[in-house]
Amino acid sequence: DLERKQHEYLTAIRNAAENLLNLVSDVLDFSKIEAGKLTLDLAEFSIGDLLRDVERLFRTEIRKKGLYLEVEDVTAEHAAFPAHGRLIGDSLRLQQVLVNLIGNAIKFTEEGGIRISARVASSTGERLLLEVVVADTGIGISAEQQGRLFNSFEQAESSTTRRYGGTGLGLTICKRLVEVMGGSIAVQSDSGSGSQFTFTAELGMLSGAAGETGSVRKRKVNASLLQGRRILVAEDNPINQQLALEFLSRGGAEVEVAPDGRQAVDKATGSDYDVILMDIHMPEMDGLTATRVLREQQLTTPIVAVSADALLERREAAAEAGCNAYLTKPIDFDQLLISLEDLWPSETAPTGFSRRAEDQDSRAADPGDERRRAELELRRLPGIDLGLAIKGHNGNIKLMMKLMGDFGNYYGDAGRRIREMIKSGQLEDAERLAHNLHGVAGSFGAARLKEASKTLELALLNGEAGEYTGLVQSFEVALTEVLESAEALASDEIPLRASDYGIED
Repeated sequence: DLERKQHEYLTAIRNAAENLLNLVSDVLDFSKIEAGKLTLDLAEFSIGDLLRDVERLFRTEIRKKGLYLEVEDVTAEHAAFPAHGRLIGDSLRLQQVLVNLIGNAIKFTEEGGIRISARVASSTGERLLLEVVVADTGIGISAEQQGRLFNSFEQAESSTTRRYGGTGLGLTICKRLVEVMGGSIAVQSDSGSGSQFTFTAELGMLSGAAGETGSVRKRKVNASLLQGRRILVAEDNPINQQLALEFLSRGGAEVEVAPDGRQAVDKATGSDYDVILMDIHMPEMDGLTATRVLREQQLTTPIVAVSADALLERREAAAEAGCNAYLTKPIDFDQLLISLEDLWPSETAPTGFSRRAEDQDSRAADPGDERRRAELELRRLPGIDLGLAIKGHNGNIKLMMKLMGDFGNYYGDAGRRIREMIKSGQLEDAERLAHNLHGVAGSFGAARLKEASKTLELALLNGEAGEYTGLVQSFEVALTEVLESAEALASDEIPLRASDYGIED
């Protein structure tokens, strides 16, 4: 219940803060690129899912301006495109490029709309070249302006700084990102007749069993697969422990937890587990070392490696250590079931992960009127993608809300702890804490925190002492953003439903 003037002041403060955050993010990205510190976080993803997520992100803004947004994905029409639809690449960086191009298109378009199309330009062996076009009916760009469009701190015209805002870094960052991904970016435009940006990126293709394992949509398994199974979860992160316990025990499995690699070895030795979920990065003894010890003891129990790191080298190292499968965090539990079905081939069932009736109460139907939809669209949670967060908890909103509260309790002071660890020379402990945050952030759809945690983790791992201060500050900004959004969500009176975010109840 604010007075009009109070509302204006707070709105101005919020807008200024958002602009400053965007500026800081752009400068951090730019400086990271210039210093050669940019790394790609490679993982399995779907082009279709990526385009849908981006479209959902701009839906409210598009409607507000009275524009249209068309998306055409014809990647699957290419002969080399994998049938399971999964590729390997840095989907977060691809999304960053798309978000920047679409955001610009909306900013400079007053009538008409934006059209996005994706296709496979070429393929060689196990790699393909993705081509994405973002075209708009906006104000256009003159030939002279195009010549300096991708230069640092440059905009199409000096007046845009006042009229439209921006740092002049967005397109520079897009150019550098697609180049790191083995592609290029170009623009075609005339002043007053719209613009068309085309960029390419080189992506990997999964083949054989790996592709089938990643194809969640084309293959379903029954949670009864877990009934009566004994499962050991080797995981040091308490939030990930709770997630695994919830989903596996709900499927009828008997679950035990080992908080470090040494205890995992002790529990697995002499016990009859049906599978071990082995986190790679744990204290006392890491997951790969624990796996090697168990294999040396002639243990034949299937071991599934779990890590927030999706790099191919890590997958290969897990296979060499004796792991039977590899999953990236946040764990997609449908994909976990598919992996387990491959490891337990005698079990077959076609109906998908079931949920108990009492878990449905947080998703009970309520009137879907226009007011509710408008409220949902206006909800903004900086740092958290609610759709990804709900998906990361398999549609269980009650569990998601509980773990968001636990997240604040466990990691609310993580920035202070990391600074103290660095000051006292405990770099390994600081790196492990950053790694834990990297893994957990993904389950809450916290992309900025995930990226900041990963960057800090790599710097600590490589002993880059000069980088710590700025990286810790960037990490704390992202962490605070998530903590404040989680608190705001907890006090929000709008009931959440998984179906509101395109996730099946």
